[in-house]
Amino acid sequence: MRLPGRLRRARLTAEGPEPRCRRCGYAICESAARICPECGGDLRTLGVIARSLDRPIYPLASIIGVGVLWGAVSLIIGMVLADYIPPVVGHYISNQTLRPKNSGPLAGASEWIDVRARGRRRWVNQPPDHVWISWRRYSTTGSDWLVEATFESTDGRWHVDTPDKARHATEPNVPAVSSRLVELAGIDPQTPAGKWWGERIEHSIEQIPNPSFRTADTHNVYYGDPYGHVWICCFCVWFPVWWIVRRQVRRRWKLQRKYILGEEQATLDRLGVPA
Repeated sequence: MRLPGRLRRARLTAEGPEPRCRRCGYAICESAARICPECGGDLRTLGVIARSLDRPIYPLASIIGVGVLWGAVSLIIGMVLADYIPPVVGHYISNQTLRPKNSGPLAGASEWIDVRARGRRRWVNQPPDHVWISWRRYSTTGSDWLVEATFESTDGRWHVDTPDKARHATEPNVPAVSSRLVELAGIDPQTPAGKWWGERIEHSIEQIPNPSFRTADTHNVYYGDPYGHVWICCFCVWFPVWWIVRRQVRRRWKLQRKYILGEEQATLDRLGVPA
């Protein structure tokens, strides 16, 4: 992009180092008129050209080149970040395991609760569409479930079942279902152990949509449009850096151009060209 401008300047200034009309290359002598006698152009508007006066070319090629090179690097960085940043639009699956502490009213207990939830993500996690809670206990054959509870957003109620299907209950809210789960598991909800389990269940369900909820027993999985998510991450890495570089390169070009234009006007003033 710079080559045509350099060739034109070399052609117009080939006959000598004196300032010349930027349009036609006519040599400007002292006390010259403001209007070029060769092409009729206004010298104050057109400016002059000389071997020492080279107007900078707009750095479009540099801006595009930086964008392409940085885009290749941003693609690699974005693919790595996409594995750690939740997608903007998609779904999430939350898996949590509630275990008793080594001390307290449940020390040594061989029971735990699995909480699984599935919901939509629209910038942030939405309330879950489906929740499944399973109260499990170790046995000689592995692990058996004692009581389960499921929630569907279309129904809006909790359904609690036991393995023999003999005891079924429908509860309207989280506190009621947590109390029912503790009761069907064979624990009095009013005892310290029953209150501990109930509080853990309620807290777990309340924290399901929260993507920042992280414990050793919690794992959130996000899925949706993988390619769209990767491209968004790449763009977020590429655009800020490219914009800053473009702005700095353009600012430097403006300063250089302003300086050259000022030198051209100063040259016309020295030659006595009317303003």
